[in-house]
Amino acid sequence: MGALFIVAYLLLTVIAIVTLFKNNYKWSLLCFLFFATKGMAILPDETGPIRASYLAFLYVILFIVKNWRYLFKCIRCGVGKRLKWLLVFFAISVFFSIFYYGLPIVQTVVVGSRYLILSSYLFFGVMNEEDRQWLLDKVFHITLVLSVLFIIQAFTGISMLQAANNEIGLDAQGLYHGGILPPFAQILVYVCLFDKTLINKRLRMAGAVLFLMALICTMFRTLLFSTFLTIFLIMLFNKDFKRNLLIMFTVGCLLFYFQDKLSTRANKDGKTKDDIELVLKGEFHEADYQSQNGLTMLYRLALINERLEYLADAPLAVSVFGLGLTVDNRWAYRQYGFQFGLIDDDGIPSQLRTPDIDWGNFVCNYGLGGTILFLIFYVGIILELKKRRKQIELANILFFSSLIMFILSFSGNVLSEPYSLVPFFFLYSIAVEQPKQTTLRKVELRKSNQDDFYNSYSMLQR
Repeated sequence: MGALFIVAYLLLTVIAIVTLFKNNYKWSLLCFLFFATKGMAILPDETGPIRASYLAFLYVILFIVKNWRYLFKCIRCGVGKRLKWLLVFFAISVFFSIFYYGLPIVQTVVVGSRYLILSSYLFFGVMNEEDRQWLLDKVFHITLVLSVLFIIQAFTGISMLQAANNEIGLDAQGLYHGGILPPFAQILVYVCLFDKTLINKRLRMAGAVLFLMALICTMFRTLLFSTFLTIFLIMLFNKDFKRNLLIMFTVGCLLFYFQDKLSTRANKDGKTKDDIELVLKGEFHEADYQSQNGLTMLYRLALINERLEYLADAPLAVSVFGLGLTVDNRWAYRQYGFQFGLIDDDGIPSQLRTPDIDWGNFVCNYGLGGTILFLIFYVGIILELKKRRKQIELANILFFSSLIMFILSFSGNVLSEPYSLVPFFFLYSIAVEQPKQTTLRKVELRKSNQDDFYNSYSMLQR
C-alpha cells in the first residue's frame, strides 16, 4: 500500500508542475490543495521518503518563480503588503535560530520554510472566476464523498480514510475515532447552508446534511461549538427567514438524532466549573501537564504562562524572534525544561509546539514580533471581508468564521498552523475577487458577449 501512495504523490507532483507551467492553474492548484491539506484525508501525510508538506513547499517555490511579477504586484499594497513583512520576519527568524541558538542549518531552514505556505494567500487570485468555480466544484465533490466515508467509518469502525494515529478506536459515545476529518468539511457547511450561488441546490442540501453529520461524528467539543456558534451568528444577521427556518430544522433534527452521544460527550470529565474557577484565580499549579484531569483550559493557560514567564527574563531578541525554529524536542527540553505540554514518545513534554492552543505556538515559534505581524495580517483579512459582507454572501460567511477562529484560538492550533489556513485562503479568494469581477463583467458586456469577456480576462490574468 505504501508503494501505491508514493506513486500517487509522484503522479500528483508531475501533474501539479506540468499544469503550473502550462498556465492550467485549476488542475495545478487542485494538486496543491492535496499537498497543503496533508493528503486531503485520502493520502497519508507521510509515506516512505515523501511528505505532503515537503511537496507543498516545493510547489510554493515553483509558483513564486513562475508568477513572481504577479506576486510582486500583490505584495505592494493592502493585505499583501502585510503578508510581505510577515514573510520577511520569518526569513530573519531562520537566521536568528541558526546563529543565536546554533541549530542545524538544513533542519532550521526546513522548519522555517513551513511558514512560506502563508504566501498561498495570494495564489488563488491568479485564476479567473470560471476556474475558481471549477476548483470549488471539485473540492466540494471530493469532500462530499469523503464525508460519507467518514460517517460510515465512525459507525462501523471500518477504516476508509487516513487515520491520524494509524488506528480507529471506539469511544465512550459509541463512535469509532481516529480518522482524519475531510479538511474542507467545516467551511463548506457554511457555504452549503447560506450561499445560494456557488453550489447546485440539490447538492447543496445534501452537502449541508452530510458535512454536519461528519462534524458531529467527530465528537470534538471545540469543533462543534465553533461550527454551531458560527451558524448562529450568520443566521442572526441573515434576513432570509425561510432559509433560517430550514437551517434550524435541519440542525435540530441532527442534534436530536445524536442527542444521547452529545450529552455523554458534553458531560465528560465533569470539571468545567472547577476549570473556570481555577482559571479566574490564576492557580496554574493545579494544572496537569498531561492534560488528563479535566482541567483543560487551566492547562492551556498554564502552558502560555510558563512560556511568557521565561520570555519576561529573556533577552529582547529572544522575545522578538521566539525560542527557536526546530522540531528537536530533546534539544528544546534541555534548553528550556518546560513542564506543561503533551507528552511525546520519549516521555518528554512538548516544548515549542502544541495542538492545544494557538498562543503557545505563537509565543514559541513566532515570537512576540511575529505574533504582532501575523495579527496585523489576519485583522487585515477580516477587514477586507467586512467591506464586502453586505454585498457578497460568501464574504459574510467567512467574516464570521474568521472571527470565531480567532476567538477559539485558545483551544486549538488552526491560526498558528499555516497549512490549516489554506482552505480558508481559497474560499477567501472567491469572496474577495467576486465583486471586482462582477464590475469588470458589466463593463465588458456592454462591448461584447460573455464568452469574449472570459477570454479577455483569462489573457489579462496571464
